[in-house]
Amino acid sequence: MKHLSILVPDEQTNMSTIACIVGAFQIFSEANNYLARKNEKAIFKIELVGATKNDFLNNNFLSIKHQVTISEIDKTNLIIIPASLIRSYETSSKNNRLLINWVTKQYKHGAEIASMCAGSFMLASTGILSGKTCSTHWALSENFRELFPDVNLQTDQLITDENGIYTN
Repeated sequence: MKHLSILVPDEQTNMSTIACIVGAFQIFSEANNYLARKNEKAIFKIELVGATKNDFLNNNFLSIKHQVTISEIDKTNLIIIPASLIRSYETSSKNNRLLINWVTKQYKHGAEIASMCAGSFMLASTGILSGKTCSTHWALSENFRELFPDVNLQTDQLITDENGIYTN
């Protein structure tokens, strides 16, 4: 069974963050439901992952609580980074820096990573995009290029795939 970790940042978020988290969870859950209807085993264990026990995503309209913390996951197969307002490691919150460091560690141990829209900023903050190609929302391209000049940003590509790193 493949383990999927959908990150739940504790702040620096907007409605796009919530939409990405819920959307990713629903898509992979539906894949498991499809298999169940065919009397087959689920292929994904999907978990919403936060930095610490007490953090949760709250934008004053909707709240999302994670299911597990990064300290409870030794190995994951795929990390999904939702869109967020995190623009760099230096400006991210303490808990989001913990998430960034955890993503780096998991990638070094074989996890694949997918970022959604502005989640590419958090992904680039790990350093693992250095020298690689990625995409992000076109309206954020100037800011992205300023912060991460060593990343080959392709705003004209909807999706990029490079060595187990997927961006859109």
